[in-house]
Amino acid sequence: MLLVELLQEDNFALSVDFLKYVHKYLFQDVYEFARKFRKVDLSKHEIIK
Repeated sequence: MLLVELLQEDNFALSVDFLKYVHKYLFQDVYEFARKFRKVDLSKHEIIK
């Protein structure tokens, strides 16, 4: 099922589980961690001018 079709369903509800499902759908062939929460700090500390 296409993502657009999922969003158009009458019973669509945005939730963490749905976002994890979409992440897996999009990235399952790219990232090993698709659908999983990562536990690494992705922030970059720098001075913004």
